[in-house]
Amino acid sequence: MEQTVKSTLKRWESSLINFGKVDQWNISNDFATFETFISSGKSNAARNAIRDCRDYTISGIYDASLLLNKVQSAYRIINHAEAGRMKKEAKKNSSNGQAKRFASTTKKLYNEKLRFMDGESLRDVDITMEDGATSRKVRRIVEKRMCQAYYRQHKNDEDHGGRDRHYMKRATSFQLHNLGQVECATGLCRANGTHWKKMYDPISGGMVFKKKMEYSSYEEATEAAMEFMRRHPEDKKPVSAYQCAHCGKWHIGHTTPAEKKSFPEMVTFLGWAS
Repeated sequence: MEQTVKSTLKRWESSLINFGKVDQWNISNDFATFETFISSGKSNAARNAIRDCRDYTISGIYDASLLLNKVQSAYRIINHAEAGRMKKEAKKNSSNGQAKRFASTTKKLYNEKLRFMDGESLRDVDITMEDGATSRKVRRIVEKRMCQAYYRQHKNDEDHGGRDRHYMKRATSFQLHNLGQVECATGLCRANGTHWKKMYDPISGGMVFKKKMEYSSYEEATEAAMEFMRRHPEDKKPVSAYQCAHCGKWHIGHTTPAEKKSFPEMVTFLGWAS
């Protein structure tokens, strides 16, 4: 509404400067716009300024220079009120992070089951490790859920257009970043977390367990292990393939001394026999 009133005021200002009077062509619509703003505006100062412009114009006999001053003053007051609300909203958004604002949505979203992935939980799907079709489906689901959650929180707010779209994209990106990881997992460690790897999360500033890359066969996993060692010659610890008890797929990981003694043929195959 503020944007419509501001456009009307700028049109009045241009008409008063160029012709010394208000353009009568859309005067009825302009008065209707002012009336709507006066009855529903959020700033008392802005509403009073618009009422002053309207009442002075309705009188029929007005001084063009005085009306111009009233119009310009009303425009400045609306701008000031709008800037104050934007600053207040920005402060609110900065104080309440994504995790706090969308906590309930996150919980529901991560417990959602994916029918096209045989009932796997959404939070266990890391889109960076899936095929293109799966990643696109998961992205669409997360985007829909987060946009709905944002709308529910801001449905009574004024439409901000691009700024709302920006915040919805941020909310979607926040959830997509967290997919495939476990935060603050009690009792989960390297020994019993073969499906996850512990790593630092720069967003939260803490350690998280991130889902490991899945391979469909032992041969595919061993090839990935050799490729890893070729790309990381500085890493002297042997890397081997193993079948995960959590998902049934194959992962790669650094071989512990116990594993090296138990499976010497695996380490030899990968070229790290001591």
